[in-house]
Amino acid sequence: MPEIITIRKSQSLAGAPSGAASLHVRERYLRRRSQRRRLGDRGLTALWVAVGAVVSWLFVVGFAALGH
Repeated sequence: MPEIITIRKSQSLAGAPSGAASLHVRERYLRRRSQRRRLGDRGLTALWVAVGAVVSWLFVVGFAALGH
């Protein structure tokens, strides 16, 4: 697990602007970085919803089978 975290950190820092970059460049970098993070959060939320739907469906099917 720690290997995955270090890989993500190195990728996210790979094109970071230096201290000599203009404010516009820094703002654009931070905006793009936050957009990537939001898409990741949305994907994680979609994954949890999908897993919850499958587990719920399995419970319904299981209880229906017990009723027969």
